[in-house]
Amino acid sequence: MLDLIGGEVQSKSYGILRKGGRLISTLATPDEALAAERGVTANMLFVPAYHDRLGEALQAMVEKDIKVVVGRRLPISDG
Repeated sequence: MLDLIGGEVQSKSYGILRKGGRLISTLATPDEALAAERGVTANMLFVPAYHDRLGEALQAMVEKDIKVVVGRRLPISDG
């Protein structure tokens, strides 16, 4: 699971992952004790922000110059 929100969302994420699942957070340091208790792996991914480029990408999506494609959706029950 990729956590882009943190806080309560991250805390609840541990409960929906099956054993052996992975949680990657971009905002908050994962709770290693809770991850171990649930039998999952949790890590933090740090990516430097390029605000000007993010703004350009958002504008391109708004203007429909970039089409966002979702490959597939999985129900939460799939872990």
